[in-house]
Amino acid sequence: MMLRFARRTFEGPGMRASHEPRLVEAGFQPAGHGGILPPGWEAGLTGSQGWLPPRGVRARRGFTMIEIAICIAVIGFALVAVIGVLPKGMLTQRDNRADTIIGQDGMYWMEAITRSGTNGVDELTNFVDEIRVGGTTYTFNNGFRNGYDIIGLLCTDAPGTRVVVRAISGSAVERAGLARDLAFKYALYVDIQPSKTALLGGINDLDSVSEVVLTFRWPITRTGEGGRSRVFREQVSGTRQEIDSRHFFLKP
Repeated sequence: MMLRFARRTFEGPGMRASHEPRLVEAGFQPAGHGGILPPGWEAGLTGSQGWLPPRGVRARRGFTMIEIAICIAVIGFALVAVIGVLPKGMLTQRDNRADTIIGQDGMYWMEAITRSGTNGVDELTNFVDEIRVGGTTYTFNNGFRNGYDIIGLLCTDAPGTRVVVRAISGSAVERAGLARDLAFKYALYVDIQPSKTALLGGINDLDSVSEVVLTFRWPITRTGEGGRSRVFREQVSGTRQEIDSRHFFLKP
């Protein structure tokens, strides 16, 4: 049984403690009348009618409605601040991820076009959605079937050669068939021209040096291309050679 006792005060002619009736109603009697005291309590020094609380015991109190309302208001302001910053953090994370993918894929494409040629790039058929050369669009099994066809089409001399690619170095989850439409995509523009700056490096035969420019634009959405872009440039020893009307390759 828990009892709350008010601070002892005395009032009236007999100077009776104001909290005595509550003690009596709870079954306790004043010690001076042969009654019992609550456990841990002792008789007061001002007479047998008074009681003092046990040593070390302090009154307990709860929170008021005003204090609770202030706490809720503070928590609400904190949540509003966190929720306002969270979308910006997610956008920054998405942009950083896209930059990382473009950086890795850019080096892969440059290697495939300038050095690997037709060897070991057949896996590109899993990531290339379409290739547009001039006014013609090619898709898998309708213009290209392997890495040889893809690299051959990208190295053509037609201006504005464009390929839509799903991230090669992206998440493995996005490579699944059901996630193809949700995967991160970008547009790759390939431009191969005779180098105009090789002479500055002491190379006299300008026809033997080519400049490969890869321009990435992302993201690809249903409404078109996004506003972000990145350019990769490299000068290679070799010129573009035509194998047939749809296959061009850089040869030293």
